[in-house]
Amino acid sequence: MSLEPLFIREEGDPEIPHSMCTYRPLAEYSDEVAHYISSTFNEIQQFKTDLNTKYQHEKHALTELNELLRCMIDDVERLESQNSQHVTKLVDLRQQSSSISVLNKQNDEYNRIQADIITVNYDTVGYESELELFQLQIKLYQGMIEAEKQSTGNYILKLEEESNQSASTLINLRTSYVEMEQKIASFRSTCKDTFQQYMRLTNDWSLLKKQIHELKIKVQIMKTQIKFFKTLHSYIINNYNLISVDTPDFAEFWKLEWEQIIKKIRHDFEVLYGAIHQETISFYEKKSKEIQVALEQITQYQQVEQEKYVKIQQKLQRQCDEVQKKLAYEKEVLLKSEAIYCK
Repeated sequence: MSLEPLFIREEGDPEIPHSMCTYRPLAEYSDEVAHYISSTFNEIQQFKTDLNTKYQHEKHALTELNELLRCMIDDVERLESQNSQHVTKLVDLRQQSSSISVLNKQNDEYNRIQADIITVNYDTVGYESELELFQLQIKLYQGMIEAEKQSTGNYILKLEEESNQSASTLINLRTSYVEMEQKIASFRSTCKDTFQQYMRLTNDWSLLKKQIHELKIKVQIMKTQIKFFKTLHSYIINNYNLISVDTPDFAEFWKLEWEQIIKKIRHDFEVLYGAIHQETISFYEKKSKEIQVALEQITQYQQVEQEKYVKIQQKLQRQCDEVQKKLAYEKEVLLKSEAIYCK
């Protein structure tokens, strides 16, 4: 998604109300944060998988060691039971022996039992050595598990710090979005004021043009009157000696002349005012169309900008919700893992 460029007024430039400056689109921050959060959670998922695999392997090894230890303990108990039985039999045989043959048999039995006891003692020593070795291995595995738990806790703290940084970045983005909305509102207000100034200037310009036309008309009228009076004066001077009519005929003649002159002047004024009226109507129609097009462009631009910022806000909200869900899920998994290790 791309953003329309924004123009920000520079400090120390009072003569230019709207100067351009560069800015970075909001989408660069949001894409950067989304990529960083996605890679972080992929690392968490991989670490969790490795940890579960290692835990299952160690659990299987401990189970085998416990089973072997239990078998060794059973063998030791069985051998001790046999030893006690042999000792009991030996005592009984000694008590019941009454002859040399019986004693010889008992001696043979005793020697055999003694050999069995020695063998059992050797086996017991071997089993005890193996038992100590298994106990050492169990302690070693427990130490490794404790180290893994500590490393996991540190990694969890690191992930929480990264999550807090991501949340802080999202908050900064939202703050930037609010500031941009305020700037856009300021730009809209400035645009509205500029448009109103443009309308006032247009009205003033129209009034000025109207006054200029009126002055031109007055000048044209004055020129026409001067020309008329000059013509009349020359006509009177040139034709004064030629006129030989009576005074009433002379008055009637000038009355007709004046009427024709007035009709001609009226006709000229009607033509002139008609042209001025037509030109004024054409000018106002043209300006009205230009203003209407400008208003439609401004309205369309505002709608497009509003839709873009709404989409950006929705995208940021979805990303924030996804991050919170993943963090909650990871915390739950880690708590379950700790509970299993404790068991």
